[in-house]
Amino acid sequence: MLISSTTKRAYGTFEDRRDAFDDTTELQVFRSYLKTHYGASYTIVDKPYGMYAVDVGVFTATGQLHAAFDLERCKAWGADWPAYWKSLSFLARKDTYLQQYDTFGMVWFNHALTKFVLAWKDDILRFPVIQRTFARATYHDWVRAVEFNCGTLFGSDFGVRERSCFSSRVEWITHTAHCTAV
Repeated sequence: MLISSTTKRAYGTFEDRRDAFDDTTELQVFRSYLKTHYGASYTIVDKPYGMYAVDVGVFTATGQLHAAFDLERCKAWGADWPAYWKSLSFLARKDTYLQQYDTFGMVWFNHALTKFVLAWKDDILRFPVIQRTFARATYHDWVRAVEFNCGTLFGSDFGVRERSCFSSRVEWITHTAHCTAV
């Protein structure tokens, strides 16, 4: 069966969220990374185009969109990358972002928000949309199965599987309130 709204609610339920769609904490962590990466000459705006569009926009001083990002949080990704995950799954229903924004980045956080993977539009587009049945589940969805080498892993205390999957890693300490480059 395809992923339903009930499945989305179950997957998106975390102890620090009001509901399955509340990504306030993820936005706070990622905003700190963006401030360090882009500096003071850019403005970072959460939900710049409303609740059902990209999660974060980075704008120039003249108000031009410089980059857009969408954020996901992965319940099964704990201290190390899950062994049964064979790629990054970019949901095909988010393909509209690939068409709308010249510079688009997809971000996947681990459960504890201590690590994230960032993949860019050009790399995501290299992979066709396929139907994937999710491990340990009875549902499937349409995704782009993005190879690990197309994403950069940010964090610290990388696990054995994370070290083997992600050749591109950046030491970055995240906290729910801020990030600090190491």
